[in-house]
Amino acid sequence: MDTVEADAWYARYLELGRAAVAAGRFEDAARLLGDAVALRPDAGRAHLELAEALRRVGRLDMARRAYARALDAEPSGPVAEAAAGGLDSLRSTSGVMKRSNFEVGRRLASDRHVVGWTVLDVRKGGFGVVYIVRSDDDGKRMALKTFDCRLLWSDEDRDRFEREALTWVRLDPHRHVATALWVERIEGLPCVVTEYAEGGDLAGLLRRGPLRPRQALRFARHLCDGLRHANDQLGLVHRDVKPANCLLSADHTLRVTDFGLARAFDHSGDPSPPGLSELPAGAQQLYTTVAGTPRYMAPEQFVPGAALDTRADVYAFGVVLFEMLTGRLPPGGGRAKAYVERTTDRRTRRSPLYRLIRACTEPRRENRPADFAAVRERLDDVYRAETGGPAPATARPHSLTGEEWVSRSLALHHLGRYEDALDAVQKGLEAAGNEGPVVLSKLWQVRGMGLHELHRHDEALAAHDRAVEL
Repeated sequence: MDTVEADAWYARYLELGRAAVAAGRFEDAARLLGDAVALRPDAGRAHLELAEALRRVGRLDMARRAYARALDAEPSGPVAEAAAGGLDSLRSTSGVMKRSNFEVGRRLASDRHVVGWTVLDVRKGGFGVVYIVRSDDDGKRMALKTFDCRLLWSDEDRDRFEREALTWVRLDPHRHVATALWVERIEGLPCVVTEYAEGGDLAGLLRRGPLRPRQALRFARHLCDGLRHANDQLGLVHRDVKPANCLLSADHTLRVTDFGLARAFDHSGDPSPPGLSELPAGAQQLYTTVAGTPRYMAPEQFVPGAALDTRADVYAFGVVLFEMLTGRLPPGGGRAKAYVERTTDRRTRRSPLYRLIRACTEPRRENRPADFAAVRERLDDVYRAETGGPAPATARPHSLTGEEWVSRSLALHHLGRYEDALDAVQKGLEAAGNEGPVVLSKLWQVRGMGLHELHRHDEALAAHDRAVEL
C-alpha cells in the first residue's frame, strides 16, 4: 500500500471509529481506531481517539499507553493538551497523585547529594523531559533527563527507568556518545545526569533546512561511530535513533544520547495485556514491547517481542541521513526505501551516497549492512567519491579518569549494584594516578559505603579511615 492509499484508508478508519463512538459502540470503535493507528503510527490524533475508546471499555493501562503515544507524536498543540488531560483523569481514576514537571527558575534538591541545581530551560520530547540546569556549587551547566511527570505513576516506572539508564552509565566515554555521568533521584524523580550540549540537537538544526552533503557526511560519520561504539562495547541497540537524540557541541561535534531510555519510556512489562488481541495487529505492536519513534523504526521493531540487533539502528541511520540531505522524512512502517526511490531521480539514486541510504533502509534486515563497521566502510567510500580525499579516521573510545570512575561507582551504588560499584572503585584507583588525594579519597569513601552495604564492616571502616587520611 503506497502513502496516498494508506492516508486515504487512515482517514476512512478514523471517520468510522468516530461514528462508532457516537453510537456508543466502543469495542467496534477501538478496533477501527486501532486500524487507523496501524496505518499512521505517527498521527497523534489516532492515538488520542483510540485512548478515549479504550478508556470507555475499561482498558485503562492500554489507554494510558495510547495517550502517551499521542504525546510522543505531537508534543504540543491541541492533541497534546487533550492527551495530557486524559492522562491526568486516568491518574485520578487510578488513585495516582498528580504532580507537575519542574519549571524554569526552580531550585532542585538532590535526594543523595548536597549540591542542588537551578532550572534554566525545559525541553520536552516524546516520553521524556530534559532540564538544563546550573549547579549551585560551581555554576556548571548540566542536563537532567527524566520521565515526563504525566507518565510517571509508580515505583515500578522509577525502577525501570533506573535499570535502563544504567546501561548508558556503563558505556565508556567516546567522542560521539553523550556521557551519562550518574543516575539519581531528584525530588522523587529518577534522573540521568549528563553533560550539556551547547549546540542544541540535530533536529533543531534541520528545522532550518537540509544540510550540504559534506556537512551531512560529517554528522553521519559521527553518528555511525557513536552507535558502533555502543554496540561493540555492550551490544547495545539504541532503538530510537533520530535527530532529536543527536546532540551537538559548540563546534558541531555530534554525540548520540538516550541509550536504553526508549525501553524505559515505552514498555508495559506485559507482552499481552488483557483484551489486546481484539485490537488490530498494528495497534497491538505499538502498545506492547515496541520502543521507538515510528517514522524512524525498522519494520522488525513493530513486531512484539522480536529479537532486535544493530541492523534496526542501521535502518534509522539511513532515514536520518536522507532527512539531513533533503529535509524530508519518509513515512513509517518500513517504507523508507520505496519513498527514497519514488522521490529522487534516477541519476541521484545511482550515486554512492543514495545507494548507501537505500541499502540501510532495506525492509528486510538481512539485506542491510550487517553492522556499523560495514556502514563506516561504505561511508568512507562515499566520502572519497564526494571529496576526492581520504576519509577521516574512525573515532575511538577513551579511558575514564579517576573522577569519572567516582561518578560511575556512585551511580552503581545508588542503584544497589554494590559489587559492581566496588569493581568500579578498584578500576578508578588504578586509573586515578596523579589526579590527587581528593579523587582518591572519594573512591575510598565509595568503597567504604559499598562494603558497609555488603555487611563487611571491618573492611568498610578501614576504607573510610583511608579516605579520612587522604
